[in-house]
Amino acid sequence: MLTTNFAEAGGFIRSSAAEAAPICNCTSSSQAGRPRPDHDLRPRLLVHVCLLQPQSRGSVKLASADPLAAPLIDPAFFSERGDLDRLIKASS
Repeated sequence: MLTTNFAEAGGFIRSSAAEAAPICNCTSSSQAGRPRPDHDLRPRLLVHVCLLQPQSRGSVKLASADPLAAPLIDPAFFSERGDLDRLIKASS
């Protein structure tokens, strides 16, 4: 299990020829031999797709003047509908 890194292959993809630059990063990883709760050791492949330039913007704000207080974090995932549309298109 410790003889390989997680991302064994990777690449950049565009959802269409009209895209000026790649919008997603795709990485794959072989899951062969990784222990699973059901002890199923059949080889498998995991593919991960993520947006490189999302339009959605979250925020980090101070909760109070106390420097030890946890900040207020709002990631605002998919607050821009186009992000979800492009991610779905890249994944199919």
